Amino acid sequence: MQYNDLGPYSWREHTVTILFIVMVVLWVTRDFSTSSGWEIIFRKNYVTDGTTAILIGSLPLILPDQNPFQENWKYNPILEWSELSKSFPWGVFMLQGAGFAIADGFKASNLSTTIASFLHFIVGASQTLIIFVVIIVSAIFTEFTSNVACVGILFPVLDSI
Repeated sequence: MQYNDLGPYSWREHTVTILFIVMVVLWVTRDFSTSSGWEIIFRKNYVTDGTTAILIGSLPLILPDQNPFQENWKYNPILEWSELSKSFPWGVFMLQGAGFAIADGFKASNLSTTIASFLHFIVGASQTLIIFVVIIVSAIFTEFTSNVACVGILFPVLDSI
């Protein structure tokens, strides 16, 4: 059947399988609810699950796709950057990052608090007016920023009102 057409398990498939297992083990053993995991090696709140994902996710760009102990071995990574850059939606990734950066900038500059003080007049108003104002302000914000930034900016503002 189709399984036989796959051929033997290759070096790169072994490597990716091992990387996946290591990633799962690192995720599971980072922090136990009753005792500390391997994260105690680092400063408090220095290592997250994202750290493991970035580390293991970058290794296919470095590790060889063939057994380096074979004769006539030539280095090629498991995943080449040119292949990754063609198939990864970098625009979405950058838009998300920019949205988070804008939202953090609003918080750091206390602009969220300033906006909340301008919108303080709706406290105690009817629900219809509050919904109308939130919709209008959200529509204005989304004209200038991404939806991620809009949520990051408006949630703290609305929470403080």
